[in-house]
Amino acid sequence: YGLRLDPDAYEQLLRERAAAAGIASSGQRLTDVERRSDGGVASLLIDGGRRLEADLYLDCGGSAAPLLSPVEDTFESWS
Repeated sequence: YGLRLDPDAYEQLLRERAAAAGIASSGQRLTDVERRSDGGVASLLIDGGRRLEADLYLDCGGSAAPLLSPVEDTFESWS
């Protein structure tokens, strides 16, 4: 199955759900992605040099895929 979500409506839904869960948006831009030795995401660097670490990262950057792009060549198919 392939699903296509309206990007603007989905963004609004995510913002509303995040706000309801007490999550605030910084509105700052991603400047770099730090990688772990296995290619996974270690942390995100945003405007002003702030470093963010998390257990789960969701790449909502559309076709630019800023979290995936640096590791595309290390893709491992599980088919």
